[in-house]
Amino acid sequence: MKRFLTMVLSLTLVASLLAGCGGSKSGEQPPQQTPAPSASETQTPEPSTAPEPAEQAKGDTTGVTDTTVRVGGFAAQSGAVAPIGISVREGFEAYIKFVNDNGGVHGRKIEIVNVIDEQFDAAKGLAASKQLVESDKVFALAPVLGTPGVLASMDYWVETGVPVVYPMTGVEQTAHPPKKNVFAVQPNNPDEAAVLAQYVVRELGKTKLAVFWQNSDMGKQGLKGIQD
Repeated sequence: MKRFLTMVLSLTLVASLLAGCGGSKSGEQPPQQTPAPSASETQTPEPSTAPEPAEQAKGDTTGVTDTTVRVGGFAAQSGAVAPIGISVREGFEAYIKFVNDNGGVHGRKIEIVNVIDEQFDAAKGLAASKQLVESDKVFALAPVLGTPGVLASMDYWVETGVPVVYPMTGVEQTAHPPKKNVFAVQPNNPDEAAVLAQYVVRELGKTKLAVFWQNSDMGKQGLKGIQD
């Protein structure tokens, strides 16, 4: 619950800041001008269209209206990681309902557009990110679960400037180097492993350590943290 509270508070901060200053995502043009085409639309850019008054208030960014903030993400709903992904989706939906039932965020309700089943697959995670940003027109990505999809989508997130609230993975790429639109919350693997190793050595007095590690970015980063 604390993690979801942190996630919602982070989203509240981003939404309130952008609502106050009328900001836009990286690379977007003001509403009166033709939007800059996305990477998948470079050959057929969208024509300039005025936002519908009932849906999009002047100065608002994509996915934010006078009454709603559109969010969406991905989490495995099938396959080996489904027990985690289903729990993440259900917990997220339950807490967003609680927030909305208590007035939303500065008068806006959070609308969960989609939580896509990317089956803990890198390519499907990137495809989900593109669908949510380019087709579903979300303001922010949340929830986002899983190292493969996060690593595959990171460059795209930075390129588009879409806010990503709490990518659920411990890989250090979420935090190092810092990215202005990626709000990392979970301790990254090297730092977490280093803290644990320091505790074992300094507090427990143990100097011979054995490490079981997974041969992946996540496992290698954790091993390096212990070695350091």
